[in-house]
Amino acid sequence: MLIGVALPTLALMGLAVLVGRLVERAMPETLFGLGLGFAISCVILWGLASLGFGAAYLWRGVAVAALLGPQAGVPHLMGLAAKSALIWAPILALVTITAPRRWKTAVW
Repeated sequence: MLIGVALPTLALMGLAVLVGRLVERAMPETLFGLGLGFAISCVILWGLASLGFGAAYLWRGVAVAALLGPQAGVPHLMGLAAKSALIWAPILALVTITAPRRWKTAVW
């Protein structure tokens, strides 16, 4: 139970905070920068979650990956990652919304 559900959930939440903060550093301190940072972070987290689900499938055994086939595998993993946005998107939104508190030059 812990390894199957809680650990991946906590990992996705941690990644949401980490990726959000790292992308935030590269964005301008503007409203446009907040939106762009959120969008870029979403794409990065979607890719990382896809890779994580792929690694979990391979860890369970190659037989599961073989059942999906090469054409259906990537879209399936991307679909799982999109569904996992229910976990990481609210955390990423909170990190993005609180970004102006950490701004150095712009005052909002």
